[in-house]
Amino acid sequence: MAFSIWGRIGLLALGLVLLASVGLGADSDLSFEEIRPGIWAALQPEPLRFNDSNSVVLVSETDVVVIDSQANPATSRELLDRIAKATDKPVRYLVNTHFHSDHTRSNFVYRDRFPKIEIVGHRTLAEDVPARAAPDLDGELALYRSEISAGEERRAKGVDRQGEALDEAGRTTLAGQIEAARETLAGLEAIRWVAPSLDLTDRLTLHRSLGPIEIRPVHAHTRGDLIVYLPRARVLVTGDVLDDLPFGGHGYIGDWVSVLTELETLDWDLFIPGHGRIRRAAEARAHLATVRSLFELMLSVARQAKASGQDLEAARATFLASEALVPLRSTLAGDDPLGARVFDDFVPAGFERAFLEVTGRLPD
Repeated sequence: MAFSIWGRIGLLALGLVLLASVGLGADSDLSFEEIRPGIWAALQPEPLRFNDSNSVVLVSETDVVVIDSQANPATSRELLDRIAKATDKPVRYLVNTHFHSDHTRSNFVYRDRFPKIEIVGHRTLAEDVPARAAPDLDGELALYRSEISAGEERRAKGVDRQGEALDEAGRTTLAGQIEAARETLAGLEAIRWVAPSLDLTDRLTLHRSLGPIEIRPVHAHTRGDLIVYLPRARVLVTGDVLDDLPFGGHGYIGDWVSVLTELETLDWDLFIPGHGRIRRAAEARAHLATVRSLFELMLSVARQAKASGQDLEAARATFLASEALVPLRSTLAGDDPLGARVFDDFVPAGFERAFLEVTGRLPD
């Protein structure tokens, strides 16, 4: 996704709350389910679905292909342990669907466990992982160091964040939060960035007992996305190109619409997103159509704004006030407070990209 893990959960970290549950050393609630023979989905729990990525595990007669690592190395290690219980085959390929840190940051975990692994990514990741994903980690390190220092100062004074005196229970809680933050910081400091070893610009097909595994480069959510299609199993692995609520802030909205239209023509009845739950059959197709309609609305309003001479701020206000946006928000966010907050963050960022694209000012 667009924001690093620290950017999306930073408000929690800033308060030094729930750090034990989001720390890099904590056990995760990652589910691991075989959804078709040899095809396993590792999904983040729903409340954390926008904090870190899902993974997909393809087990064949000779080896294992994993799609996406996580921002949290502990989660990737846990997933590798689960894979080892399901099969004795080695992980031969790790596919990064795009450069965002919640899909690439734990590549080193796979390289440590399987030194001969091929890490597959779009050619642009050679530049984007160090230049665009790695700074996320720098920000997260700075956040934790700052909050640990502030927490230690409050503990020495015996006060909470508002300056009120802490009772014994409060002091114990603060001490535990600081310790959890230190554990997380140590895990962050141990991270090593590992870029893909196999760069793609054209389709790569791996022939396995599952049938062909088609790794397809597309230009949509970022400038270098990979979609994985298993035609025999009729399964599509979409990364963040098709999510619960796809983030458009690094996207190419016109091309994204075209990619979704192309995906609609493929023969699949189930898709596994980079974030969120698996969707099947008619619901899956309907979700794709809804997401495409959202992007089409962005482009339509952006073109109208250009024609009328509106600047970005006015155009964004027009878009957010559009009656056509209301049912899309209702369908995509529903009555879920987290979904609503994410929609209100993600969608304006996507519209800005659409406006810049329509006005010819979209950066690479």
